[in-house]
Amino acid sequence: MARGQAVYAEHCASCHGDRGEGVEGVYGELIGDKSVGELGGYIGHAMPEGSPEDVAGDDAAAVAAYIHDAFYSPLAQERLRPARVQAARLTARQFENALADLFDDVSYLFTEIDPWAASPPKPDKLGAEWTIVDGNDWKSKQVVSRDAVDLSFGPDGPTLPEGVKPLTDDTSKMYFKFGLIAPETGNYELKIDANVSYVLYFNHDEVINSHTVSLDAGDWTRSIRVRLLAGRPYMFDLHTNVPILKNRKKGEKQPVHSETSSGDLTQFHLKALWTPPGGVEELIPKQAMFNNWSPATFVSRTGMPADDRSTGYVRAGDISEDWWNNVARMALEAGDFAAAHVHDYTGTRPKNFADEADEKKRGQMLERVSKWVVQMTRRGWRTDLSEEEAALRERFAAEVAADGMEEAVRRHVLRVVLSPRFLYREVNFGQMDSHAIASWLSFTLYDSLPTNGMLDMAKRNDFRKDGTLDWFVPQMMADVRAKAKLRAFAHSWLHVDQFGDLSKNAERFPEFTPELEHDLRRSLDYFLADALWGEQSSFKRLMTSTELWVSPTLADVYGGQAERGDDDAWSKIWMGEQKRAGLLTHPYLMAGFSYDEETSPIHRGVFLSRSILGRLLKPPPIAVAPLAPELQPELTQRQRVAVQTQAVSCQSCHSMINPLGFSLEHFDALGRRREQAQGKPVDASGQYVTKSGEEVAFADVTELAAWIAESREAQEAFVEQLFQSLVNQPVQAFGPETLDTLTDRFAAEGFNVSKLAAACAKLSTERSRELFDRSQEVATK
Repeated sequence: MARGQAVYAEHCASCHGDRGEGVEGVYGELIGDKSVGELGGYIGHAMPEGSPEDVAGDDAAAVAAYIHDAFYSPLAQERLRPARVQAARLTARQFENALADLFDDVSYLFTEIDPWAASPPKPDKLGAEWTIVDGNDWKSKQVVSRDAVDLSFGPDGPTLPEGVKPLTDDTSKMYFKFGLIAPETGNYELKIDANVSYVLYFNHDEVINSHTVSLDAGDWTRSIRVRLLAGRPYMFDLHTNVPILKNRKKGEKQPVHSETSSGDLTQFHLKALWTPPGGVEELIPKQAMFNNWSPATFVSRTGMPADDRSTGYVRAGDISEDWWNNVARMALEAGDFAAAHVHDYTGTRPKNFADEADEKKRGQMLERVSKWVVQMTRRGWRTDLSEEEAALRERFAAEVAADGMEEAVRRHVLRVVLSPRFLYREVNFGQMDSHAIASWLSFTLYDSLPTNGMLDMAKRNDFRKDGTLDWFVPQMMADVRAKAKLRAFAHSWLHVDQFGDLSKNAERFPEFTPELEHDLRRSLDYFLADALWGEQSSFKRLMTSTELWVSPTLADVYGGQAERGDDDAWSKIWMGEQKRAGLLTHPYLMAGFSYDEETSPIHRGVFLSRSILGRLLKPPPIAVAPLAPELQPELTQRQRVAVQTQAVSCQSCHSMINPLGFSLEHFDALGRRREQAQGKPVDASGQYVTKSGEEVAFADVTELAAWIAESREAQEAFVEQLFQSLVNQPVQAFGPETLDTLTDRFAAEGFNVSKLAAACAKLSTERSRELFDRSQEVATK
């Protein structure tokens, strides 16, 4: 160590700083996760820059050992700058979700109606409710559940669900109703394609009324754009009058399907469509239809600025002007929304209250609204309001008397949302009591407020009792919002939220259409649902499975033997003959980590290094454009990348990135299996040096994936990334043994990802209590 320190002072400190802190304008901080041997090999080959011969052999080994121990390695970094659980505001996602859940408790949405589970959910919970009334005879009302809103008819009359009696009146009233659940947060286009008039109520507001359009127009197709939050239901209520008998040229009424009818036989249709984020227009699928009533759900038009993700997960310790301005705008929107929807939550309309002369009835109406206001405040502030309730009610009543109910609700929502008690997390902010525990669990697994049931448990101090977390946390995993957070983690972990437009060269890949891209994204989500929280949830399955979910379109392009079919024509197929390896070779990821004509071993290698193996990679010192294939058509992509990154300055990272990326060269820019590239056999072999210095050789990605599935290093990387994504804090802040403890538990439970998420929530809660209690004890002393 003394020799290494001396060598460092003589040859390295002038560029890297005395303690590896870096020198402005020369080099940044000297940190990483290479082994001592790998670090020494690089130093002996490439450092100092311009004269590597000055530090070679034993000197290179000595300085590598010193650097690694003094400040370079993660262990050294933890020793120098121990991680701490930091006070934090709500992340952008948490703030948006908390506002949506502030006015209503959606904890009734449990796993049996999980909208995107790969295994079939309970059939009686999904689909649309059709109500059919023959003419004005409400006694004839027939109610059925269907998989889609897709009504079409012509000369033979309407195509009605099986079991529905024939319709005979001039017109039939039809109502289609369901709670629309989005698989992911984002902007959606909702469209009614129809040539019959209708009214659409969405989220309890009338958004389209085509009854005012002339019949001669013949086309009542309209659409709206809305932002939807994952895991929340939005009422979709479509009303229409369907013509069963028509006036013909002679003026008499005749059935459309009558043999004696005269005039043109017009075809009628009515379809409910959507275009999800990054998707294509399609019938709203059954998986997105919750067959039950739900109250109005708030969604802001403003949105929040993106949070810092430079550490690999969201950290929410900064307060910017943009963040605060958007919080204020969204709070104002939430106040307007609450004032406009008081009736949905309380059964009391502000206008009826204002017009009511009977003081007793006014008192009853005020009591209903006041009760809701107190409950909303309790949820927003995540605490017991027993001592504050009387004052809250008194202030609200005074504001109602002075300014009316709507304005009083607006003001109260602003007080709740703009309070630090709403905006900031509980750790190091208040006592880690039962309410703080409920809030910690809820934000960890739901990214939102605790449910009313959780707050009732907190009031009884249940969360401080032994054994409560053991049985309650697994129940929380059944909530749709927990699935939505796991899906959001997976999309971030796999970087699919950064893919954007995956367009390919139309001449080389004519089969790559927007519809194919949409199906690839859906295929990935089906696989994730199955492997993350399905009955066979498993990290090893994520890495090594040969299964692929396909639509008929995907099956035509990627092949495979169907195992079974589902109602929406999707099938799970086995791709063993293609030597696929779970997520690592999923066509959507392969297409995403490719250029428009060729593969990108560098992007693929970075993905495997950072996401799958959890390795630290610094940004490249210079931006280098890829070599154009047409300039060197005789070279394979592997050969081009090797030429492009052969410089010494590149090899500190690319000695790891390139071989990992080359392992996937059997899959082209569309993710299809291939055996040759540029007329030459594909070479997918390579090697990987672990953090501990072990060299792993592989012939292709299947061998690499098999090693990853069994590797403690890869398992720890996954555990750490999932923990930090759920908790939004560094895992090291919860104790040096936390990562080992969770990884051991992960292995003991068969590498079940859903159980790992529950373990992360439970252990972080317990450690937070210990940390707070310890700090309180020290402060008291």
